[in-house]
Amino acid sequence: MDCETLTAERTKAREIIDKIENMMSKAPAEGVRRYKINNRELERYSMRELLDLLAYWRRRFRTADRKLQGKTSMGPDIQVYI
Repeated sequence: MDCETLTAERTKAREIIDKIENMMSKAPAEGVRRYKINNRELERYSMRELLDLLAYWRRRFRTADRKLQGKTSMGPDIQVYI
C-alpha cells in the first residue's frame, strides 16, 4: 500500500474507534435491541459486540500506523535488492 492509502486507512480506523468508544460511553442498559420508527430502523449493539469491534479496528489502526512508520509485524521493513 502507498502512503496515501495507509493514511486513509489509519484515519478511517481512528474515526471508527472514536465512534465505538462514544457509543460505549453512552450505552444504555440492555433493553430493546432493534426498533423501527416510520421508515427508520435502529439497532443496538451489545457491549460484547462493541468490544469485539473496538479490538478489530484498533488492530487495523496499529497495522496501518506501523506500515506508515516503515515497520511490519516482524520489526523494521527490510528491503532486499538482488
